[in-house]
Amino acid sequence: MLFRKLNHCLLVAATPRVGSNYLCELMASTGELGVPREYFNHVGRRKYDDPNYPSDLRGQLRQIRTTGRTPNGIAGVKMHPFQVQEHPKDLLKAVGKLGPTMVIRLRRRDELGRAISWVRASQTNAHRAGDRLEAEATYSREAIEGAATWLQEQDAWWDSILPQHGWPIVDIAYEDLADDPQSQIDRVASEVGVRVATVRPQLVTLRVQRDDLTEVWRESFEREGGRS
Repeated sequence: MLFRKLNHCLLVAATPRVGSNYLCELMASTGELGVPREYFNHVGRRKYDDPNYPSDLRGQLRQIRTTGRTPNGIAGVKMHPFQVQEHPKDLLKAVGKLGPTMVIRLRRRDELGRAISWVRASQTNAHRAGDRLEAEATYSREAIEGAATWLQEQDAWWDSILPQHGWPIVDIAYEDLADDPQSQIDRVASEVGVRVATVRPQLVTLRVQRDDLTEVWRESFEREGGRS
């Protein structure tokens, strides 16, 4: 089956625990900015969406062109550096061939909060609110420091590789997205020539996972003197 090139392909360049699933739901809710998901993560797609999701690159690219596309010819896809690095094919080059590509570079200013969130998600295998906890989360200063370092390396990888492709980049901070989601969505829409992209809150189902335990861990870490 042959596909015409997309009008735009929106690449959400994320690292773990920066609110990327929330951003993707916001974009999809507008009906104008694609339906970005981790289309190259067949394990995750089988867990959350489709038990028969394809594991081959051709099938995943087809998913971006179909499932990931809104009627205006704009598609979205979310990627993490470790997914690109571990894939045997050049995923960024494959995405660039889908159509004119724009990058949404999502960051989080609160690096300690992000590291704590990643440790908890990794320990429990609960990456979204509502996921079943497969194990208890246990505070570990060493784990938080290691997570912070690894996440900074993931950010640095995006910052080094994306400019090589020459794609326009819109930087969004998680904190700004949480404070005023519509204004950040408006920035994305403006860059691809979409005049109106209204967020429909009733279609956004994700909830914040951060809770009292997060603050307990933060206080313990800061009481011990922060990062060594």
